[in-house]
Parts: sequence; structure tokens; C-alpha cells
Amino acid sequence: MKLPRIALLFCIVFTTSVSYAQSQLDFHNVGFNYSDSFEVANKDAMWLTQYDMTAWITSDSIQRNYANDTNVIKRLGKEWFCYVENGEWHAVYGNNRTGIYDQVLHYVVKRDGSVTLLPQKIDTGMAQRYSRAILLAVNYFNTKNESLRNYNFNCYIRSNRGDTLQVWLLPAIQSNSGLAMYGIEANYIIEPSGKQIVKDLSYHQDEIKGYKPNKSDKVLLLNLNREEPTIGALFFAWNYKRFFQSIVIKNKNSFSMLVPKDGKLAWALIPQKTSN
Repeated sequence: MKLPRIALLFCIVFTTSVSYAQSQLDFHNVGFNYSDSFEVANKDAMWLTQYDMTAWITSDSIQRNYANDTNVIKRLGKEWFCYVENGEWHAVYGNNRTGIYDQVLHYVVKRDGSVTLLPQKIDTGMAQRYSRAILLAVNYFNTKNESLRNYNFNCYIRSNRGDTLQVWLLPAIQSNSGLAMYGIEANYIIEPSGKQIVKDLSYHQDEIKGYKPNKSDKVLLLNLNREEPTIGALFFAWNYKRFFQSIVIKNKNSFSMLVPKDGKLAWALIPQKTSN
């Protein structure tokens, strides 16, 4: 049995496998200077990628140790979440079916990548706020997109400065098709108690596309209405780069892609060629 990673049922999707030849890009005028807003979006995308990896690692631990333990599995709901404390990622699994969070499992992922099950419960107030915000975001999303109910999404939550909460709903790799999805990103700012959405920063493409993981494929993500990549596009590139040969984001007037630079990966900004 594979444990659900906060699956939302979602949408009629156009599944297209798109390859893109890097030879079409003009690498003679590559830049690395992005705007401040891009830097913020990229940090958010990298944080989301770490969150996602924490969820994978800890859910795999649950699968190995509790897959046949019905007393544990039946208490695991969609109100799981991850957070960072003292430089280490934590993951908490439970449910808020009664209005009071029932914490079942609490993991920490050490800096060396090892996973430890902790006996102590996290702060009750934090668990209540986070679980309420997750349920609020999921219900709001489902209500607003009532016809979009066929595909899996994952939920990510964090606490911002000023104690507001921020929840993202981003497409997961689909359990039925194995496709990595791109084209919609729900992004909500929620007041500190987790009871009210105060800002909707969501972004929807005209169509949603799916890409079958294949290390020989070069993927092109279309972001034609914006000058710079969205958080969802950046997250797709960071999170799924290990599944494809390359991922290129086509913006309104440029291309963005991760390239090696000084022993690390950096975002290259490549202007589109203009015809004379």
C-alpha cells in the first residue's frame, strides 16, 4: 500500500511529452542577473523542494514500518506537514477530524540524511494552526475548482514573518500515470489562526501538461505570459531535474534553465532570438 501524499483530486489534463533541443538557445548572451522578485521566488522554490524531499523520505519510512499497522494508518489524514527547526527538517503526521489535532508520528531528518522517529509531540498550538490552514486551503481549492477532480496534488505550508501562514498546492507525480504535472499552482496567504484566507496568489496556465520522467528527455515549460518564471515552474525544475536530461522554461521574452556555474547550479537567463 502506498501512502497518500496529501492527494487532491484534480482536473482534466492535457498530457503532452515535450522535448526541446538546447541547440535552439543562443548561449552567446547568457546572463545570471535576475530581479529581486525572482530571487525570492527561487528561494521559495528551493524551500518547497526540500519540503518535498522531507515528505518523500519520511513517508517511505512510514511505508516500511507501518504499512500493515491499521491502527496507525487509519489515523493518518491529509493534515500532515513539514517544518524546519534548528536547521533540521521535521515531518508530522496525524489528522484533525474532530477539530483537535491527533498527532500520530513525528520524524526529524538529520543533516546526514538519517530519519529518526521522535517520541515527543510538537506544540499543540502549531499543530492546530497548521492543520486548520491545510484543511481551509484544500476545501477552498476544491470549491473554487469543483470540476477539477482527477489528479493528485501535494500541500506545503510554512509560517511567514508576521505569523501569517502560506499554503501551496502543487501537482504531484500522478499515481495512475507517473506523469510530472505543470501548469497550475495554488498559493494562499492565511491569517495566523489558520481560519481565513487573506490573499490568493494562485496562478493557472491555459492548459496543464504532463511529462513522463525520462532521463533522455529535454522538457520545455511554457511561461509565455510572464517575464520571469513562476514559483511553480522553478519548483518543477528543481524538484524534477533528476528525472530529465534538462528542463527549460520559456518566458515571455527569454528562456530560463539551470546550468553548472562555479561548481554549483545557477539560473541562466537566455534572451530569445529576434528575427531581423
